[in-house]
Amino acid sequence: MSKRDLSSIGSLAIVIMETKQRNGRFEARLDGDDRVLCVSRTPFFDAARELVANGYDPNLTLIMRHAGSDTDSLTAKLGTAASLTLEETDYGPKLRRWKPFSTLAVAPRNAPANRGATTPQPAPNRTPLGTGK
Repeated sequence: MSKRDLSSIGSLAIVIMETKQRNGRFEARLDGDDRVLCVSRTPFFDAARELVANGYDPNLTLIMRHAGSDTDSLTAKLGTAASLTLEETDYGPKLRRWKPFSTLAVAPRNAPANRGATTPQPAPNRTPLGTGK
């Protein structure tokens, strides 16, 4: 079924399952599809961003279920879920507006302009002492 055909359905379901390492990370897949959308600690929000980036309608309803269950664990508009993330605070988890990582917030990996080269200059050819050449 194409992405355009889904607009008449009105909802998408993702199925999550904990990774084999069981480290609090989950694999998220579209229901009935073997392709992994994301592996994440917050699969609902990360899968929503992946689906929007792949051209799915942000007005669709996103439903999350755990593998082997028919119970809807979370539901939200796809665009709304894509705009949120979960932040751990001293008072418990809080929903926050998602911000993409900025490369400006990360220090550059190259040396500053005022720092000299770190590769030493090759030594000139010298004749051994006492050879007189």
